Amino acid sequence: MGLLLSLPLHAHGSQDEPVPADVAWTLGVSPALDLWYHGLALAGVDPMGGATLYDPGYRGRFSLQRSRMQGDVTPLESAVPEVMGIVESDPAFEVLHFVPLYFPGAGIGDLVAALRRVSDTPRGIPGGLDVSSRFGVTAVATVLATPAQRQGLARFLDLVEAEAASSYEAVARADYQALGRVLPDVQARWSREIGAPLAGYLERYALTRGALMISAPVGPEGRILEGDPSNPWDNQIVIGLAPTALAAGSDAAFLDVAVRSVRELCYPAVRQAMQASGIQAGTLAEGADLSARAATRCGALLIDRHAPDLEQAYATWALSWSDATSTGGDTAGALAAAFPLPPGLESALEEVVGRD
Repeated sequence: MGLLLSLPLHAHGSQDEPVPADVAWTLGVSPALDLWYHGLALAGVDPMGGATLYDPGYRGRFSLQRSRMQGDVTPLESAVPEVMGIVESDPAFEVLHFVPLYFPGAGIGDLVAALRRVSDTPRGIPGGLDVSSRFGVTAVATVLATPAQRQGLARFLDLVEAEAASSYEAVARADYQALGRVLPDVQARWSREIGAPLAGYLERYALTRGALMISAPVGPEGRILEGDPSNPWDNQIVIGLAPTALAAGSDAAFLDVAVRSVRELCYPAVRQAMQASGIQAGTLAEGADLSARAATRCGALLIDRHAPDLEQAYATWALSWSDATSTGGDTAGALAAAFPLPPGLESALEEVVGRD
């Protein structure tokens, strides 16, 4: 099992506004997940309709920090063009952006070992899988099904293993120490200001429990993996965290975590609204773009109705990675202009968000 720096969010609720006992998201970090996304972020990979999956400034910050710590250039830093070539060679490799979520709690050794089962098997699903890796191995093997695809996976695994033994580890350790200083306060406020007010919404979409992971390489577009409704603990969300917010202290870090996490929590509602509206995108890329815009607007609706004190912070964050940069005092209008939706989808989204 990998390191999980976390505390139960519901353990810090205030007496004035108790957190419902069945709302228990856990905030933490995963070194295996971070290392995996570190490799993709260094390569600058951003597919899926132009979604900003990785922080555009991550590569420069990492190289600068590694240099300041007098570390050698890492294997993945040296292999940026090669990694980009692997991912861009076949749309199937977009599965790499979700792989860590298929192996929750795994350390890097366990993750690589499980994926080696796929890369070492020319075709089909590897046999003899244990319970902890069966879902992930099957998911990856189903998508990366050809010998050429599995050769590309094997090469990426080689680089990830080499990176784990490089100067990357010292840089990551320093980041975890900085995050650890603010995590308790961020968790406490998330319980009171997000978990409690959104309890009705979270229950309706079977999102009352899960793991909320912070990963420095991740951009404004996070990841969400909804688990088995009968086992609410296996919901997973991954979000980034602006280094400026982390450096500014727990208040700024909370605001950044809050706005990013609310947007990711919106994706089940977005899916329902798109189904209700009957709106369909022509291509996968167009669908990704439309759902991303809808998630941003959904987040604004949730905050407006359940956490209005965060409205300005949410609008400022969302607009900072759009073409618009100023709300002009009208946050709803600015967000509508920056993230336009078809009228049918907009009304359906308001309907599914406004039920509680």
